[in-house]
Amino acid sequence: IGSGLYIIGGISTCLILIIQIIFHKWRLSADMKIFGSVVVVLDNDTESIDRIEETLKQDGIEVISNRIKRIEDDRIKISYSIQSNYEISATKAAHLFRTIPELLSVETHNEV
Repeated sequence: IGSGLYIIGGISTCLILIIQIIFHKWRLSADMKIFGSVVVVLDNDTESIDRIEETLKQDGIEVISNRIKRIEDDRIKISYSIQSNYEISATKAAHLFRTIPELLSVETHNEV
């Protein structure tokens, strides 16, 4: 551009910007993680907690943190903060946890 080649400089700049935008969007979609939460209510059973966490792990869902609260004498509520490559619906969570008879309810929330 300093030599008077304004057209070549402008075209090169536009091409570089277009290429950066295309590759940046492609990379984001390939590596995008979805954050969310899964809230379960179950009968007070520590083995069930271990099975829930193991089920999430086997399905490629990373548990970032959890919070356990006793809501009645024989029931507990566990809130899991999760990270995954896909959205988790309540139907998907219910399907994942179908082998856990102590599970009373499942609630999910997703954030991109």
